[in-house]
Amino acid sequence: MPNSNDPQELWQLQPSEARAIALYELHRKAKEEEQKSRRQAIGNMAFSVMLTGFSTWQAVMGRNLFQRIAFALIGSWTCVALIFAIRKFRSAAVAVASTGVDYYRAMLGRRRDQIQGAWLGLFGPILSACGAFVVPMIPNLSQAKNAIPFFLLLVAWAVMYAIKAASELRYIRRELDQLEHPIA
Repeated sequence: MPNSNDPQELWQLQPSEARAIALYELHRKAKEEEQKSRRQAIGNMAFSVMLTGFSTWQAVMGRNLFQRIAFALIGSWTCVALIFAIRKFRSAAVAVASTGVDYYRAMLGRRRDQIQGAWLGLFGPILSACGAFVVPMIPNLSQAKNAIPFFLLLVAWAVMYAIKAASELRYIRRELDQLEHPIA
């Protein structure tokens, strides 16, 4: 039975707190998030360049006036989104000299913004381009039937991306919560 009057014994027998994350582990996680963010940003930018090129080609060579106008707007939309993505990518440099927690928090915030921004900068133009192809086919249903497998694949791809993005956003939210309240 410990002596309740002895401070040394009370201090040594107190329950231990939850282990805080080590600095090297925090730095490793921050670097991983930075690499993921960089890979996704470069991939999104490359895809945006391809989509802008395709939209420009379709705007020039489109079958009818509706498609030409739609693809000109889609190409402009994608080009503007690409310019904003490049600016954000260049200005997102976080000082490595900042504390490990601030650096990790900044990388998580950057990744979160990137995942959420993909819907506006990529999926909006892609779905609009699909609409530009579908709307002229509505009067002729035999052509629309041939496009059903493509659109089903597109819907499946969008759903899988949404599930993956939601899971990554939950992970980021959980990590940010742990940084705010390290001992739970």
